[in-house]
Amino acid sequence: SNKKVAIVGVGALGCSISLLIAKLGVKQITLIDRDIVEEFNLSTQLLYTKEDVNKSKVEVAKEKLSKITSSEIVTFDTHLDYTNINTVIKDVDIIIDATDNLHTRFLLNDYSKKFNIPLVYNAVIRNKGYCMVVSDNACLQCMIPKEANPKTCFSEGVFQPIIGLISAYAVNQTVNALLEKLNIKTLFYANLETDTFKQLRTVKNPICRACNGKFDYLSGKKTQNMQTHCGGKSFLFYKRDKTKGVKRTKEYTDFGDKVIVYSDTKSKALSLFNREFGEFKE
Repeated sequence: SNKKVAIVGVGALGCSISLLIAKLGVKQITLIDRDIVEEFNLSTQLLYTKEDVNKSKVEVAKEKLSKITSSEIVTFDTHLDYTNINTVIKDVDIIIDATDNLHTRFLLNDYSKKFNIPLVYNAVIRNKGYCMVVSDNACLQCMIPKEANPKTCFSEGVFQPIIGLISAYAVNQTVNALLEKLNIKTLFYANLETDTFKQLRTVKNPICRACNGKFDYLSGKKTQNMQTHCGGKSFLFYKRDKTKGVKRTKEYTDFGDKVIVYSDTKSKALSLFNREFGEFKE
C-alpha cells in the first residue's frame, strides 16, 4: 500500500495494466502519455469510449481509474525524454514500459539501470507478446544493441487477447518485484497463433553500454532532433525557440520545447514544421 508505480504509455497495454494496478491498492500511480484518444484506439484500449475522443489520454485514464481506486493518480500529458524524465519519473518503486518505440524504451532502460529501479518491459504486436523485468539481470540493450524502427501495433495491428495476457503477466511480475520475490531472469514470450509460451534465457552482454554505466539515452547523447514514432505516422521535432504551455491542433501537438507532427510521410511533416515553427535544423 506504500508503493509508487509509474506507467509510461496509456495505449493498449497501458490501459489494461493500469486497470489491474489500480485494483492492487498501491499508494500512487503515475501515468505518462503525450497522445489524445482517437477513434481507432477504442477497439484495443479498454479505458476509452466514443465520448473520450480528442481528449488527453492521461486525463481520461485518471478520471476512469479514480472511480475504482483510492490510489493517488498523477498524470503527465507530455512526451517523455531526457530533458524531463528526472522530473516526471521520480521517487517511484517500479516503472512499467507500455510504450511503442525503442528510443523511449532505451531511455527507460538507462534510467532503470542508473537508479536501480526495476523496469517491466512489455511489447505486443499482432498475436505475439513479450515481457521481462530489468533489474540486475540482462537489460534491454543487451538483447537489442542498436536502435531500430520496428513494426508497431499501429502499422501491424494487435489481437485483443494478447494484450490481456501480457498485461496480466506484467502485473504479476510487478507485484513479485515490489515484494522482492522476483528471481526469473528470462524473457516471457507468447504466441497465440501457435499456442506457444516460452521463457527465453537472457544473457548479459559484457560490452553493453548501459550495464557498464554508459547512459547514452539518459544523457541525451543518442537523442535525434527529429524522430519517427507510431509506425511512421507521427514525427517528433525539437524546437530552437521554446514556448510555454501545450497547444494541440489536428496537425500537431506543441509541448513548448518539442512538437509532434501527425503525417504519413517525413517530407510532409518537415514541411509543416518549417511552415509553423521556422526552418528545422539537424
